[in-house]
Amino acid sequence: MGIIAGMLLGCLLAVFIYQWALHHKLMSYLKSAYPERWRYLTTLGKYGPGCRNDVRNLLYRFSSDEMEDPIVAQYKRKLRVAMIAIPVLFCCFAIADSFL
Repeated sequence: MGIIAGMLLGCLLAVFIYQWALHHKLMSYLKSAYPERWRYLTTLGKYGPGCRNDVRNLLYRFSSDEMEDPIVAQYKRKLRVAMIAIPVLFCCFAIADSFL
């Protein structure tokens, strides 16, 4: 692989970890401040709240429903930016790998 490809993979791993941490911070904040919204976002079929419902979470990240809370808006904005960074890094990795 090469130094460039290794650095890009390291950046990609860092973005994944950053996004995971932000997601858990947002869910923790919603659980304490907006329990109904948290219940809706974490309910998965018959299993009830507390599960991981990725479809609802993904749709919520890109929705305009921020409940007029600047903390929620900030978390959602950061999560959207991190989600956009992932395909960009994949493309950079593919380009760097083709040149090496």
